[in-house]
Amino acid sequence: MKDKNVYNLRYNEDDCSNTNDKHIAPDLKKIEELCGKNIKTFARGSYFALALTEEGEVYFWKFDKYNFTERGPVKSTPIRVSGFSTKRIVNIACGDVLFLFLTTDGEVYAWEDNIRQYVNITTFNGIVRQVKHGLEKKNIVHIACGNRSNIAVTDENIIYNWGDNMDGRISIQRQHYYEYPRKIIRISDKIVKVVCGCAHMLALTNKGKIYAWGNVYGQVGVNNNLISSDPIVVNVPQMGKVLNLDAYAI
Repeated sequence: MKDKNVYNLRYNEDDCSNTNDKHIAPDLKKIEELCGKNIKTFARGSYFALALTEEGEVYFWKFDKYNFTERGPVKSTPIRVSGFSTKRIVNIACGDVLFLFLTTDGEVYAWEDNIRQYVNITTFNGIVRQVKHGLEKKNIVHIACGNRSNIAVTDENIIYNWGDNMDGRISIQRQHYYEYPRKIIRISDKIVKVVCGCAHMLALTNKGKIYAWGNVYGQVGVNNNLISSDPIVVNVPQMGKVLNLDAYAI
């Protein structure tokens, strides 16, 4: 809110069932730990969420989707992620069980939780590590997370992918998993945004062109819709210059 108060929005499914009205107003609950802070953006994974402040502070909290009370899932208290006293974080991204940090000096840091550890939902129990092995001495300017794969873009408009390659979401090569960042393509135009779906990736340039790659069940806009694709320009007829894009799930 403009007054720097932060709220969690959710609705009680039992209330909706009783009134037979899915448009019932959501339940608003103030997140006291984040109120008064200069929140820049939020991101969420399958069972955790992040908040980034304008000053570069990151707050983390979990919610147990398998343990519900009358007012929703059990939620931990937001706590600040430590270990970045000499780094300023400018962007965050969340996947299913992983999140990425981007710092002002173009470095990428990652944390991956054990998906089976739903017990301890009260503390941040992960270790954040810098993503290297190909990204050293690169100035990263954009990051994105998919279900179990990730994107990093350099200031030279080179796109790197790593993570799960199931269904060819990273590469048409038959490699199941890319542990380290893999160079995908260098684009001559400036990349302004990248996003991940569950099994496909999109990149938007400053000239409004969309590049898409991954598992092609129609997501990337090519004719052979059952074959995985390397990056290809999506034909967007009669729409002029594309200004923004997003992707989610399949």
